[in-house]
Amino acid sequence: MSPLAVIFLILHALGAVIVFGPTFMFPVIANQARQSPQNGHFAAVLSEWIETKVVIPGAIIQGITGVALIITIGLDVTSAQWRYLIIAIVL
Repeated sequence: MSPLAVIFLILHALGAVIVFGPTFMFPVIANQARQSPQNGHFAAVLSEWIETKVVIPGAIIQGITGVALIITIGLDVTSAQWRYLIIAIVL
């Protein structure tokens, strides 16, 4: 594997954790807002901020690093074992 492919692989794997990890806190934030209604506005603003500033831009970068990884490795996405990548790219 080329050094460039290794870099894209690391960026892609770390990006998945960094970008999608905070979304697991949405239920916790919502639960806290339910228990403390006076903080509901803050919970909504915080959740919106996480989504618009971290998750959405990060998801775009995830797509870019994923496609770059496919290109640098030289995968044939039309072969049977890699066809799921076409669906992942479209999504």
